[in-house]
Amino acid sequence: MTTIVIVRENLLTILQPLLSIVERRQTMAILNNVLMDTFENQLQVHGTDLEIQVKTLSPAEQISEPGSILVSARKLHDIVRSLPENSLLTLDQRAGKMVIRSGKSRFNLLTQEGVVFPSMARAQDEGKRIILTQKLLKSLLERVQYAVAQQDVRFYLNGTYLAIEDNQVTAVATDGHRMAYTTHQMDQSFDKVEAILPRRSVSELIKLLQPNDEPVELIFHSTQVEFRFSQTEFLTKVIEGKYPDYQRVIPTTHYRHFTISRLSLLQGLQRASILSNDKVRGVRFLLTQGNLAIICSNSEQEEAHEELEVEYSQEPLDIGFNINYLLEVLQHLSVDQVTCSFGETGSSMLITLPSAELQFKYVVMPMRI
Repeated sequence: MTTIVIVRENLLTILQPLLSIVERRQTMAILNNVLMDTFENQLQVHGTDLEIQVKTLSPAEQISEPGSILVSARKLHDIVRSLPENSLLTLDQRAGKMVIRSGKSRFNLLTQEGVVFPSMARAQDEGKRIILTQKLLKSLLERVQYAVAQQDVRFYLNGTYLAIEDNQVTAVATDGHRMAYTTHQMDQSFDKVEAILPRRSVSELIKLLQPNDEPVELIFHSTQVEFRFSQTEFLTKVIEGKYPDYQRVIPTTHYRHFTISRLSLLQGLQRASILSNDKVRGVRFLLTQGNLAIICSNSEQEEAHEELEVEYSQEPLDIGFNINYLLEVLQHLSVDQVTCSFGETGSSMLITLPSAELQFKYVVMPMRI
């Protein structure tokens, strides 16, 4: 019999990141479980959907012997969460059941032998290793991941492109209508590595990474990328294929531009969007000297009109965009100001940051209003 004594918060911390991974609509019922491995006063919890695999580790107060237990992720999580804060839990594994005790509470959960739990097959190549900070990787992914396509037939657009070459790390995402690009210069140089990370993998990874300077080790394999940080191992499949040449999409000759408060532009768009067409979601930008008019209307001939002061002295411009594409980028940035640039009528808009500290570019194609 294996006995585990552990603080409630420690167990809850390692269970929570696994729930959204194991609770997808699984074709294999066993994948709704987590594997609990015990060794030397350490408890490791392991969950997978066979596309993403996560292992998290926590100290335990006491472990009677090494072993492996397979138990329902959701039931165990909900039981642990329901117990009083800072309580001490005792988990006993015996005769196909786990008995969970805390104070006067007791729960019996069905378990299985750990040996039946499937795992992702590990890539056989050694892989290329890179070390970044958690804060850097998290911020890079957050700045672009919302622009990833959803279920596009061009499968390579359904993920975030992550590349490291020389002393630069770059993240790019596009759905063919807009593109987000960000890059950061590092003190160290590396040989080129690249991968297209699936949309869901990036979303789950962002949740796990912390905004601190602790290291995260990236191991690029031919068909997988592994991330090791804190007490976590995160393994994901990659999307095979060649990512499009994103550099040629970034405009270099836009000559009309203005810089504006990110928050002012965001709030103006949010107010105008109340009366935008639910299907088309279009917004007009009417630029005149010193003024930006934001105009939304719908099929019931209702209209919202917002005006913002801007430093703009070029010829007037009337252009339309999908308002969601503008709202999303502004919501995912944390800077004070953004610069919007335009070329000829009908060309894309480029959003950049006046701050030299952050290298970020966002290209959005116009739409007919």
